[in-house]
Amino acid sequence: MSLIKHDYLRKQHQCKIMSVMSLDESQNAYDKVYQGSDHHKKSWTHELIAGAAGFAAMKAYEDHCRDSGETVSHGKMKELLAAFAAAEVDNLAETKGLDFLDLEKTKLMAKHQAHKLAEEKYGPGSAGPGYVSYRTVARWYREFSTGRESLEDDPRSGRPITVVTQENIDAVKNLVHDDPHISIDIIAETLDICRGSVDTILKQHLHLRKMSSRWMPHELT
Repeated sequence: MSLIKHDYLRKQHQCKIMSVMSLDESQNAYDKVYQGSDHHKKSWTHELIAGAAGFAAMKAYEDHCRDSGETVSHGKMKELLAAFAAAEVDNLAETKGLDFLDLEKTKLMAKHQAHKLAEEKYGPGSAGPGYVSYRTVARWYREFSTGRESLEDDPRSGRPITVVTQENIDAVKNLVHDDPHISIDIIAETLDICRGSVDTILKQHLHLRKMSSRWMPHELT
């Protein structure tokens, strides 16, 4: 696996375990970034910008629901929130001239911030299909920008492609090396693959099992 991809996966995992703002805190961040003065923008942190973008994404989704008369649902809400959050970060970087911003990191943080706000405001929902990878968010954003209106996947043909590839095996190995206490759910979400595939990779390919919340080789247990 390339160093660039490994660095991206580490950033994604770090964003998942990073603390996020409450609804009130994110609104304050929104007011400071979107409505305040730009004179102190160099002191803005990635957390502040992500909190503001996450709040803006929630506002954009609620405006969409109000204008269309659509009922808020956890699954579609979280899919759209992720796309809106990424778009808000891009918009802030361009309009505010935030040259120092790590766009990839901030988009990941904003996505998780938006999901946190959704859970706080509407109650906890499923942590399944609603949580999508940054690659999927980026693809949606590109397609929305060119006129796509549906989140449904295009029809596919042929046999399904297995996700138990050497690339994913190496990626799981690197994540466990970085954090021996990492959960299967976090690995699955980070790599955008199912829990069953992660379990297969850990046990059948890496020969690991969890002891005292830590992944250990079979021969050492």
